[in-house]
Amino acid sequence: MSVGTAKFHPESMTLQDQAQWWPGSGPVLALPRLAKDAPSTADAVTDDDRLGGAAVNAKGKLKPVIWTCASKQAYAPGR
Repeated sequence: MSVGTAKFHPESMTLQDQAQWWPGSGPVLALPRLAKDAPSTADAVTDDDRLGGAAVNAKGKLKPVIWTCASKQAYAPGR
């Protein structure tokens, strides 16, 4: 498993950074944001399906985030 942040979006230059997760096979998956179109990052992964990072909430504040049950929350980008 690995986590990271999609920082460049050639299809839409206005998209914010997006936290992402790769489970080890298949496509890279996006992690939910705290607010629509707000940036998020992922920096740490555990062996019990939790991922850590940060995201901007609806009030514009950067907050730490732990995605629990990440495999159930991750989704294919563009959906």
